[in-house]
Amino acid sequence: MKVIMRMKHTAGCVAIKVASKDTVKVVRTLDAGQAFGELALLKTGGRRAASVDTSMASEFLTIDGKQYQQLLAQLQREELRTKVEVLRRAPMFRLLLPASC
Repeated sequence: MKVIMRMKHTAGCVAIKVASKDTVKVVRTLDAGQAFGELALLKTGGRRAASVDTSMASEFLTIDGKQYQQLLAQLQREELRTKVEVLRRAPMFRLLLPASC
């Protein structure tokens, strides 16, 4: 996945394009701070769904599949801990949850 960090000008300078048999169509334009390529992180061994063109010098922040999976796992663990803590505070669940959760 890539996040657009900086562009020299304003809106719409990164174009997401999808090619069919006979044409190439711009399906979306992006600005600084927006992301693309999320599907590539979820699929393994698949083809890209789109291409990206920039009309000016741009800087991108990238994350690879392994980094994404590690970040996702960390966020899921944190979310689970938060939910368990909420349940632990509820009297009806207090006795059901072991202290190690």
